[in-house]
Amino acid sequence: PLIGSVNAKHLIAYCGGVREIFELKKQDLMAIEGIGPKIAESIHSGEGLRAAEREMRHLEGADIQPIFFLSNEYPKRLLEIHNAPILIYFTGSNDQLLHHQRIVSIVGTRKPTHYGRQLCEQLVEGLKAYNCLIVSGLAFGIDIVAHKTSVEKSMPTLGVLGHGLGRIYPEEHRSTANKMRENGGLV
Repeated sequence: PLIGSVNAKHLIAYCGGVREIFELKKQDLMAIEGIGPKIAESIHSGEGLRAAEREMRHLEGADIQPIFFLSNEYPKRLLEIHNAPILIYFTGSNDQLLHHQRIVSIVGTRKPTHYGRQLCEQLVEGLKAYNCLIVSGLAFGIDIVAHKTSVEKSMPTLGVLGHGLGRIYPEEHRSTANKMRENGGLV
């Protein structure tokens, strides 16, 4: 609690690892730049660590893979973003897709015209020859057209969700999301 990705990375670098953060005394935590009494108390209380342990047990039962920013599985391109999350969650057939060489992200209007849908389908179909991973957001409109076309053409596709993996939104896209897990996944 109270710690974003930038502060978390700063703490890990300063302390030399995650475990070391929780081993520090409260006054030593407060000596770290950007860590005041509230954050130090939050860390020192251990509630965040207990919550993380509960989350890990939940993930194991839900077939969701947490990927920490220091692991080899974490997407290298994502590391280039200053405030990239320290942890991402993946569910699907192959987390190596996160390192795919050719990635095309497709986003667009939620209310496309017939021509817009047709153009998106043609674009995705045309990318099949280049072994591209199609990435979109599983939203209404162009996003779902890109995912559905990828699934129909047996192309890898990855849905980047703006919420947790515990639910699919919109619900109408659940069957597509399930099919995406066979040759891709959700993050």
